[in-house]
Amino acid sequence: MILLDTNVLLRLYAGHDADLAPTATRRIDQANARGQVVVSPLSFFEIGVLNQKKRLPSEIDVAQLWLSASTNGIKESPLAISAGIRAASLHEEGFPTSDPIDRLLVATALSEGWELATIDRAILTWNGPLQTLDARP
Repeated sequence: MILLDTNVLLRLYAGHDADLAPTATRRIDQANARGQVVVSPLSFFEIGVLNQKKRLPSEIDVAQLWLSASTNGIKESPLAISAGIRAASLHEEGFPTSDPIDRLLVATALSEGWELATIDRAILTWNGPLQTLDARP
């Protein structure tokens, strides 16, 4: 199973998929054909916050984004207590960022045994037990 980080979700479904590595896009497409790609509700919250702060090139309709992703077979990931507990202790494992959304996405992937597709350099270079799909172009 592949969990899409917010930055990958945005690029795939907001028309910026050229900003992703073609090999990562193929892996995501192949996994999606098997029903094995998920997104977290946290990503939609994060996009909403980025909209409010005007930190995106243009405003993204999060409801429309979910409709587009789910119509294309993307599944909703659970938001489990175990992920919250794991996220709270990631600093003890040397996780390099204090961003709560990043920590919860990473903890979700770890708790579920999933691979995280991301372009986030800090996550990709972390030496923790996370399986990652490097989507950087």
